[in-house]
Amino acid sequence: MDEPGSQTDTLNFSAQVLQSELPVLDEIAEEYRERLRVVKVNVEQEPQIALQLGEEN
Repeated sequence: MDEPGSQTDTLNFSAQVLQSELPVLDEIAEEYRERLRVVKVNVEQEPQIALQLGEEN
């Protein structure tokens, strides 16, 4: 299991995040719901948001 706050890169992002059995964002959102807001953005449907944040995908 990865350490909390561990880094990822293009080689292991899919395995660590996209294919993870752990609910990465959902778990964080639930645990910290009184202290922060976690949102998901589909950048293919909302490309302007990605551009504002300097992300391409």
